[in-house]
Amino acid sequence: MFFDLVESREDTIDFSKFNENECQLTFLLLQGITAQVGGKFQNLKKKIGIITPYKAHVQQLKNKISPWLRNQGCSAFDIFIDTVDSFQGRELDIVIFNCVRSNPIRGYSQIRAAMGFLGDVRRLNVAITRPRHFLYVVGNRETLKMHEVWRRFMDHHRVVTLSEKIERYSYENLLAALAGTTVLASDHFKPLDLQIQQKPKKKQLTYEDV
Repeated sequence: MFFDLVESREDTIDFSKFNENECQLTFLLLQGITAQVGGKFQNLKKKIGIITPYKAHVQQLKNKISPWLRNQGCSAFDIFIDTVDSFQGRELDIVIFNCVRSNPIRGYSQIRAAMGFLGDVRRLNVAITRPRHFLYVVGNRETLKMHEVWRRFMDHHRVVTLSEKIERYSYENLLAALAGTTVLASDHFKPLDLQIQQKPKKKQLTYEDV
């Protein structure tokens, strides 16, 4: 699923990029996923990864999410938040990918500069092939559609367009936005919910098994 943040804009700090709007939406999405599994992040420990190409954005995510985790009785080590390069070789149940880049492109000559790391197909492959169950991508469609690979990605995935400023949203109406798509939010999270809450039953041996 792709969340199109129409109003988001990227910023720069210490020669790295971050996007505060994407941080806020990712936090809301994390709260929404937690609500779907009983409202306790303990049910999701070591199951979620949030990845992005930019170190400055990683720090912004940690600053926003870590206090909430502590209030949940968890720690920053219970969720993976890092760069795409650091994620290589890992697999998690849920992956949220923050694109960060969101800027006006006035011509195809500017695509390379506007896309940055997002134009690296190898990094994109790492980002979208690591979730076991759910992949959520947060980005700006207008910026990304200028790249052929990203354009094809969005053409083949469900897109939720969030046209208002992120401050207007809560995780409850974010779930309402999900419910307005072809798959209801409750159904969308149901396989994960079952996986967490149900343990496999032990098989009872029969004479045929002995």
